Amino acid sequence: MADAGVRIEVLYSDHDGNLVLLVDDAAAGARISTVWTAQRTCGPGPPALSARPRRDDAGRER
Repeated sequence: MADAGVRIEVLYSDHDGNLVLLVDDAAAGARISTVWTAQRTCGPGPPALSARPRRDDAGRER
């Protein structure tokens, strides 16, 4: 998520052991999660997605 510039606001594990993330950009988080899940179940696929430019705490693009 961080590599794509998505910030994780809340992270926890539910009672079934599922990782649950609350992120600042739900659409980008969903795309990244889909790729990550596919790579874990099917092996390496396409290069990681870049949802948006990375920015520092002041909002400047890195």
